[in-house]
Amino acid sequence: MFEQSKTLNVAIVGGGPGCKAIIDMVLAEKLKHLQMVLIGVASKSPEAEGYRFAQEHGIYTTNDYRDLYRLEGLNLIIELTGRQEVANEIATTKPDHIRLMDHVAARLFWDVFQTEEEILSERNHAEEALRKSEEKYSTLVENSLTGIYIDQDGKIVFANHRFAHIYGYHKDDLIGTESRNLVHPEDRDLTNQIREKRLKGEEAPEEYEAKGLTKDGRTIWIARRNARIMYHGRPAILGNIADITEQMRVEEALRETILRVQVAHEQALIYAEQLKEQIAERKHAENALKESQEKYYTVLEACPDPVVVYDMEGKGVYINPAFTRVFGWTPGEVLGMKMDYVPKENWPETQMMIDKVLLGESFSGIESRRHTKEGKIIDVSISAAIYSNTDGASVGSVHILRDVTERKRVEEALQKAHDELELRVEERTAELAATTKQLKLQLSQRQRAEEALNAAHRALERKATALEAANEELSEYAYVVSHDLKAPLRAIRNYADFLYEDLEERLDGDQKNYINGLKRAVRQGEILVEDMLEYSRVGKQGVPSQAVDIGVFLQELVTTLALPPDVEVVMGDDWPTIETDPTLLTQIFQDLIRNAVKFNHATCKRIELGWLPADGEGCELFVRDNGIGIAPRHQEQIFRMFHRLHTRKEYSGTGLGLAIVKKAAGRLHGAVRVESISGKGSTFFISLPHAHKET
Repeated sequence: MFEQSKTLNVAIVGGGPGCKAIIDMVLAEKLKHLQMVLIGVASKSPEAEGYRFAQEHGIYTTNDYRDLYRLEGLNLIIELTGRQEVANEIATTKPDHIRLMDHVAARLFWDVFQTEEEILSERNHAEEALRKSEEKYSTLVENSLTGIYIDQDGKIVFANHRFAHIYGYHKDDLIGTESRNLVHPEDRDLTNQIREKRLKGEEAPEEYEAKGLTKDGRTIWIARRNARIMYHGRPAILGNIADITEQMRVEEALRETILRVQVAHEQALIYAEQLKEQIAERKHAENALKESQEKYYTVLEACPDPVVVYDMEGKGVYINPAFTRVFGWTPGEVLGMKMDYVPKENWPETQMMIDKVLLGESFSGIESRRHTKEGKIIDVSISAAIYSNTDGASVGSVHILRDVTERKRVEEALQKAHDELELRVEERTAELAATTKQLKLQLSQRQRAEEALNAAHRALERKATALEAANEELSEYAYVVSHDLKAPLRAIRNYADFLYEDLEERLDGDQKNYINGLKRAVRQGEILVEDMLEYSRVGKQGVPSQAVDIGVFLQELVTTLALPPDVEVVMGDDWPTIETDPTLLTQIFQDLIRNAVKFNHATCKRIELGWLPADGEGCELFVRDNGIGIAPRHQEQIFRMFHRLHTRKEYSGTGLGLAIVKKAAGRLHGAVRVESISGKGSTFFISLPHAHKET
């Protein structure tokens, strides 16, 4: 995710235990492979455990995570609050050069680190055990009574102290020395032939004697025993030598003694005694060898990994207890038998291992699978070595099968966690890119919308000015027309009365209906003219304001309206006092209360007068009834001039009442709205400011 050659400056948001744990890891240099440096901690709680820990160690702390953005060289913010809204806010406010690891990714990072720590701990334990084992065997080799060496490519690549002492060298001086220089010229061809045959796997003496040369040029006799091994992946000769110079001198003396046995009987007795000592030494050596065999047997029995020994025909000749514990088979079920516990799909690498054994080659760490007696498949790492008889012939192979099922599971889990982390990083990066793109698009759209809105606002202002002028002209026209229509309508009504009085006895039923219809039409016209005059006066008059106690005002208005006895008016006690025009307020509530009575078929007509605080400085007065209600589709239309929802036969009126209410509310710098359900009554709300604005 980050360049390994660059220091990673990190800050943490959230001061809880997770924060303290990361600070501990950084201070303990457990994250030094990431070159991570913690430069800041932000937490809203100064008492948080991680926050106080950071202060104690001189790390910059703050209560506002946005202060972290100003830290020089900050590369990464780790969000540990566990709250998605905090992660989203950081993602949208942080500078672009700073990356964010949210609490989900941090949790995955922590799990992967803990798993790596566990694996590293197990590996360290294994390496420590191996080191101790190497030290033990190194001690045995270095303190051996015989010289031990490894000859590879004709040069000494390893020698113990006894080997160096025999030839008079310092141990370090022997490394890289050509092995032929340690052999007497008379025996160099012999030793070279045996070494070459041994390396080629041909038959060669396992033990032989040859003369050697010390560093100071002395000739010594050496008893040699060697074997072919693989050293660092290539063939080499492992040799074991003993200085038998003294023994050779003794043997030479013994031969001379035999020749002079008749003359030196005492010398023969001495030689016999010496021979007994040698026999005793050999028996001692044989006992030591037996003890060594018992020791290796004990080691194999105690080995925690399964061990199986095969002969060259592939039959089992030995299994240790760990093999029985892991695979389930007992020695009685395995010894002398060819084991069939290789899954079909694992035969290719198994055949390769068999071929190596048949060629006399050892191998190590080849991974495969084997099934147990119960049929369970387990992963194993197999190592094998060839063992030979005293004649040097390969007689079988020793196989160690280490159960690596858990290691494979951990590796798979690590890989899965790594893949999921990479996927989440990619997804988060893609989401961030998409969000950035969307934000840029929204910003561009918003700028265009603001420009269009400003243009529309300017156009609306121009239209409002023009509309105000047109409304003024319309109000003036309506006033003139209404005023001029009053006289003709009055004359028509008077003449209709005169005709009816003069001709009443001669008129039939239809004619009387005609004249009565004419009189009703004239009366409706007069009412319409009065309403139009009232509508025009609302627009023409000034709006003087005074302090009005709404509660007192409404009580007086209800009293003057002289409502029918079947009407119940309900009012509260606590009412506001506002600066307004009482005349326009009377016009509004007079029309609303009359409508609440007119459009109501209930036996007991109920009208509720009340108020609510409004947003800002103002209030909402309301008139609520239990009348016929208004369907939602008509709730905007009812405030238009001359708009009626019913015929005059159903309900009288001109269709101007609510238009007058709307216009009067507008003159008071307020507004009117309705909430209603058809058949369940209506509530008209009038929003007004507390202080009236002069116009």
